[in-house]
Amino acid sequence: MRSIIKKITPAVFRYYYQQTKQLIYKIKGVKRKRRLITYLQSKNNLPLEESELLHNLLKSNKITVFPYDYVEKYHWQDIKMEYDKKEKMYYTLLFGDKRLYFKQKMTKRSCAEYISSIACEQDLQSPHCYLSDTFTVGDSAALVDAGAAEGYFALSVIDKAQKIYLFEPDSEWRKALEATFRPWREKVEIVPKFVDVRDNETSVSLDAFFENRTYPTFIKADIEGFEKNLLLGAKNILTTASSLSIAICAYHRQNDYEDLSKILSGYNFSLAPSHGFMFLYTDGTFPYLRRGILRAQKDLYNEEIKNK
Repeated sequence: MRSIIKKITPAVFRYYYQQTKQLIYKIKGVKRKRRLITYLQSKNNLPLEESELLHNLLKSNKITVFPYDYVEKYHWQDIKMEYDKKEKMYYTLLFGDKRLYFKQKMTKRSCAEYISSIACEQDLQSPHCYLSDTFTVGDSAALVDAGAAEGYFALSVIDKAQKIYLFEPDSEWRKALEATFRPWREKVEIVPKFVDVRDNETSVSLDAFFENRTYPTFIKADIEGFEKNLLLGAKNILTTASSLSIAICAYHRQNDYEDLSKILSGYNFSLAPSHGFMFLYTDGTFPYLRRGILRAQKDLYNEEIKNK
């Protein structure tokens, strides 16, 4: 129903609707930020990360999901965009000279704004960053990118990976992904399905998908609140994979971090959060703070040595 309404509603009305919606969120965000500051100030012996967060909230008047200084490095005006007449898509050069394409309907500015926000999300200081100095994609990795969207993450590790599976149900993004990863078509497979616990025409579980394939060694997941279903549909992989790292979004639902941690700890993964917190001012659940990424790692060889 939502997609039908979107199609029949004029673009100008959708634009102003979104602008009004964002304004309302900002107004609520001001009140929620004040409440959050009061809450943090009332706590004794704040942990280092919360103390850093409070310092940043106090010194800035901005209402942002990422209340940290590093965001000031990113400006959409600094992004250089080019237009590919053959593909009929804008693209930008990343990670050297690699082209990353965008949806055909996106304007030059919307592409620049979009990729600037993604680069900001993946800064090493960001709560949404999948990797860290010590948590990385290994050489010759078999990578699952669930919720690939524009493919930024996969493109950032394309030279290291041996095989990449891009799960992306959005047909507009898939066309852009095909253009982006054409130079590596021999090792990149685009899967036009949701990753879920179920297997049907539109969804697939990881256990079913990898039933006759070599198991992945790295899983990145950003699937809009269905991350728990991804894990529930990957029991065989989580149980038997000899070496596996997972970077999974843990902020879409209020209890995601705890729920996902419980599942993965049951498979003997070592767990760690990304740095800091996201300020979900658009959500009414106090105190509006959530961990961004849960990083999980299991290496059976190291476990055997440790247990001897």
